[in-house]
Amino acid sequence: MDPVIIPREDHPISRTLISPEALQVLYRLKEAGYYAYLAGGCVRDLILGRTPKDFDVVTDAPPGRVKSLFRWARIIGRRFRLVHVCFPGGHVIEVATFRSNKPQEDNPHVVTGDDGMILRDNQFGSPEEDAIRRDFTVNALFYDIASYSIIDYANAMADLRDRVLRCIGDPDTRYREDPVRMLRAIRFAAQCGLTCELNTWQGLLRQRDQLALASSARLFEEVLKLFNSGSLEAVLQLLEESGLVDILFPSWAHWWRGDSAPLDHAWVRQAAKTLDRFRQHGRTAPPALQFALLFGSHLLHRARLAEEQGAHPVDAIHAALGGFYSETVTRVAIPKRTMLHLQHILVTQTRMLKPSEDAAERLWGRYYFQDALVFLKFANNVQGGGLSAQVAWWEEWYRAHPPPSQLINEDEEDLRPRRRRNRRGGRGAETDGAARPPRSPAPGQPAGEEAPGYEREEGEEPADDGDADEREPESGRDSDGDEDRDDDRGGR
Repeated sequence: MDPVIIPREDHPISRTLISPEALQVLYRLKEAGYYAYLAGGCVRDLILGRTPKDFDVVTDAPPGRVKSLFRWARIIGRRFRLVHVCFPGGHVIEVATFRSNKPQEDNPHVVTGDDGMILRDNQFGSPEEDAIRRDFTVNALFYDIASYSIIDYANAMADLRDRVLRCIGDPDTRYREDPVRMLRAIRFAAQCGLTCELNTWQGLLRQRDQLALASSARLFEEVLKLFNSGSLEAVLQLLEESGLVDILFPSWAHWWRGDSAPLDHAWVRQAAKTLDRFRQHGRTAPPALQFALLFGSHLLHRARLAEEQGAHPVDAIHAALGGFYSETVTRVAIPKRTMLHLQHILVTQTRMLKPSEDAAERLWGRYYFQDALVFLKFANNVQGGGLSAQVAWWEEWYRAHPPPSQLINEDEEDLRPRRRRNRRGGRGAETDGAARPPRSPAPGQPAGEEAPGYEREEGEEPADDGDADEREPESGRDSDGDEDRDDDRGGR
């Protein structure tokens, strides 16, 4: 297949829009005699006038050769070998060799499960094969540093012009190969303002139950990408219309359609707007606060039901969280750290509703205090100001008692890995994999009005403007299979 070549004068991508690190990688590969293309979501975003989060490169150079060209490079991945080229400041450019699109039955390098999911795929190919094997046409564009032109094998430029999201190949087959593509379709459509092409959408509806077969840890990562998409209102609408929300959060979806009240709907809409506002300001809330804002109304509803049965308010919150976790973890593997943080945010509300110096002293310096105050202010805004007195008291107390530089995290002991014996029978060294949760924004900023500043906690998903899904679970970057490579570096 001959590609459509769009010359420099006919497209908006300028080298000034490309990161210096990506340009360095592209030029070194070119000077070594190899193809050097920007690929996938970064090209799509540049054409749409968006700022890519990551710049990913494809080439015909094998991984070993790529590694030899760069001093700070490492080969990662088992499912498909990639090279991470590292630069000062934490910048990483991912370089992948063109991948083959041979039929699975003719390709001994492709291993699939009984359900059609691709388990291993490590066959190199040509630029055309690499483009055609990607998930959606808009992710199949290349930018050639040699000619400054765009290479289009999938009629992607026409789809971008028409704002259409179209699956490459048979949608049912592509979704069965990797069910997470359905969530990617939702995210791309919402983020980029695209409309799913009819067959792409109908295939998603037919295959949506396949999403339950995906790794629950991987689905947690994808859920965070949805929450941090900057278009969460549109994402929630598409999840509802597609029925995927029933797969991810079945108990919440059932409550949403049944027992929820108009105020609960207002709560969720305002939570989505607040998280979108965070992203518009380039900020990311900790995962626990994201879950608290979005699901807080549902969790508090469950806690009220437990209180009506005679439970203590704190025990009622524990019961609500326990039920939510047990119903969700088999689908979306929420980490223990996140659940503990979420628990603290909600339990702290019982103290904040009755402010006192004693309660404040107990909360001073705790890592979750600022998040709990953000949640209290958010609840106050949604409920029409009924908690304004409590919010004012806590804000005044916070201003008079700034937190310590080292926040207190009593969860560290629970999260620390247990000692284990090595093979020689000795005592293994105890390692501390736990990270101190982040400082949250100063609570003087109104929740739901302005985006507070957050620092990302160690291991937390970075804010995602892209969508690379060619990462390996063990690679330290995210792995979706075979598509576009421009996403965060949160590993599974």
